[in-house]
Amino acid sequence: MSVSSETTAPVLLRKIRSAAYRFKTFVRSQRFGMSPDAIYDGAFYDGGAFDKTEETARHVVHYLIRTYAPRSVLDIGCGKGSYLRHFADAGCLAVGCEGSIEGIRRVPSPATAFQFDLRRPLRLNRRFSLTMCIEVAEHIPSNASETLVESVCRHAEDVIVFSAAPPSESGTDHINCRPKEFWHGLFLRQGWRPNIEETAQLCAFSRAEGLPQWWREWTHVYRKQ
Repeated sequence: MSVSSETTAPVLLRKIRSAAYRFKTFVRSQRFGMSPDAIYDGAFYDGGAFDKTEETARHVVHYLIRTYAPRSVLDIGCGKGSYLRHFADAGCLAVGCEGSIEGIRRVPSPATAFQFDLRRPLRLNRRFSLTMCIEVAEHIPSNASETLVESVCRHAEDVIVFSAAPPSESGTDHINCRPKEFWHGLFLRQGWRPNIEETAQLCAFSRAEGLPQWWREWTHVYRKQ
């Protein structure tokens, strides 16, 4: 084997492995009907994005309690319960749902969480004074977008806090990244309007605290029309 072929072989092997990984990631997706359990494993919940969430949750929950004084909180797509834990510690009724059992296993007490596939309508037969859905919508197939927003609004009593990754934002199974106007339109159909002043205050707080980009730039507060 020549020197050039000895050099080329490892490079080619790395490219093949990289292509295989990208293909596996592409097909292991809700766009092809895969369940959340098959996509979001333990490594996903123990990885980098949730490290940021753990650091962020205490600051965000303190702000939301100070601003809205919620008695009860529903976190739709609660991950491993980072926000729920701080709400529960503050005395709120804290309830969440998550698509993967790996997330549910990591939710700490005294918060309550259950597994649910958000491609389907969520019906709990009660409302919560604060309803959250943070960085979930981009993981939901586009044909379930309205179903998700309906589920959020159905359980909201006073305030909705919602964020979704915008177009071209990379991430695990980001299959439904939309501009904010798309989500605003779906909330308006349900009778909820983005509150410009409260959204600006939340984003300003997030910038001052150095919170992740989704809190600084694409989280919105909605109020009933």
